[in-house]
Amino acid sequence: MKVEVSADFVMIVLDANVFVSALLRDSETRRILISSDEVFLFPEIILEEIEMNRSELLKKSGRSDEEFNGLIKRLLKYVVTVPSDILLPYREEAYAIIGNVDVKDVPYVAAALAFKDSAIWSNDKHFEKQDRIKVVKTREMQAKE
Repeated sequence: MKVEVSADFVMIVLDANVFVSALLRDSETRRILISSDEVFLFPEIILEEIEMNRSELLKKSGRSDEEFNGLIKRLLKYVVTVPSDILLPYREEAYAIIGNVDVKDVPYVAAALAFKDSAIWSNDKHFEKQDRIKVVKTREMQAKE
């Protein structure tokens, strides 16, 4: 993926719920993900969470296992998967920022800290309880398109 930097260039960390939304439905979220010029980041560890919930996600998607795998691979072409070792140095600071609200969100905050000036794309209201990392909602991503 070629990255072009502009004055308003921001990398965007995808919340698992945003990725899952794109995975389950041919939706506006999926369209934004595959057609945007933004650089999307995705903590590698979240793939494990998706795999743990695979049977439930398969059921909700109505897809075969083969179709589901193909769609995951297709969507991952539009994101940069961030290895856990890159996030490790930021884990403690991320925990201090969001850990007392929802410990499952520490990887997203760590990714946002690791990539300076990045934002998190999430519709979860609890991200509003912190003021260190910019958070964008789907409706804001739609407005950018």
